[in-house]
Formats: sequence, C-alpha cells, structure tokens
Amino acid sequence: FRSIFDTEAILISATNREQEIATERFEWNAAGRKIDDVLTIGFQAQYLVEALAAFDGERINLHLAGNADDSLYLTDDNDGTRQAVIMPARI
Repeated sequence: FRSIFDTEAILISATNREQEIATERFEWNAAGRKIDDVLTIGFQAQYLVEALAAFDGERINLHLAGNADDSLYLTDDNDGTRQAVIMPARI
C-alpha cells in the first residue's frame, strides 16, 4: 500500500492481487509542522496491520522525518509506552 501525506489529511490506498484498489482518507493534525510538498511513502500492508493491532486506543501518533526514505514511527496517544516502527518499501 502507499500513503500520501499532505497538510490536512493522510490518504492510504492499497491494491490486492486482482488489482482492486481501496482508498481511505484520514484527517490529521500536523502538530504545527509545515509540509511544503506532498509526501508519498509505500509500506508492506501486513506490517502496518500488525503494528496497528498492537495499539488499544482509537488514536495513535505518527512520526515522520519528512522524506520517503524514512521509517514511520508510531506511538500510542496515552502514555507513549507502546511503540512500533515500519520501514518503507520501494515503490
């Protein structure tokens, strides 16, 4: 799947073996950061599913360094004790 980050939302899209596409848009708060360009990063879908399953709450924090070669770092929204790192795939 691939993720597209812009100033107002994250667009996540996935394609299965039959080339069917599913897309979901999530509003987000960039925590005061300015995003000059749209950032597109690809990840293995199963890795993201496994990482998200480790979190209990409805909200998580996404941490990005700002370019497509960096990993996605997730922390829980409560106390930060749960963490996950997802490395990008080549797209």
